[in-house]
Amino acid sequence: MDFETLVNKKKIVLVGKDLQDGDLSVLTEVLLKSTVLKELNLMCNRITLASDDSETFTNALGSNRTLEVLSLYNNTIGPLGAKRLASALKSNKSLQQLFLEGNSIGNEGAKSIADALVANASLHVLILRSNDISDDGAQSLASAFLFNHSLRVVLLGENQIGNVGAQHLADALEYN
Repeated sequence: MDFETLVNKKKIVLVGKDLQDGDLSVLTEVLLKSTVLKELNLMCNRITLASDDSETFTNALGSNRTLEVLSLYNNTIGPLGAKRLASALKSNKSLQQLFLEGNSIGNEGAKSIADALVANASLHVLILRSNDISDDGAQSLASAFLFNHSLRVVLLGENQIGNVGAQHLADALEYN
C-alpha cells in the first residue's frame, strides 16, 4: 500500500489481503489527510483494532470528516477492538454505514457500540450479524436506540438473542 496512490481515492478496497493491525499505518495517514475518501472496505482480513498499532487508526477514524462507509466484515475485532471503534464513533460525524458482521464482539463490544450510538447522529446503517451477542448485548443496544434517531437499518441476525433481548429491541423500536 502506497500513500500517494491511496490518498486521492474515493473508494479503497482491500478485501482478503491478510491485513493485520500493523498494516494500518498507511490507511491511518489516508484517513488523516484525504479530502475525498468515502468508502473503506477491509473485509476478510485479520484486523483486531486491539493492538497499539491500531489505536492511531481508530483515532484517525474519529477525526475523519469524509468517510461514509466502513466495512470490517469478517475480521477479528473482538470486544476490545469494538471499544476502540466505539470511541471513534463518538466523535466521527461523517460515517453513515458500518459493517461489523462476523467479528465476535460479544455483549461487551455491543455495549461499547451502544454507548457510542447515544452520541453518534450520522450512522444510518449498522450491521452486527454473527457477533456472539446475546440478550445482554441486545438490551444495551435497545437502550441506545431510545436516544439515537439516525439509525434506519440494524441487522442483528445470527447472534444468540433470545426472547428477552428481542422484547427489549421491540420495545425500543416501538418508542423510536
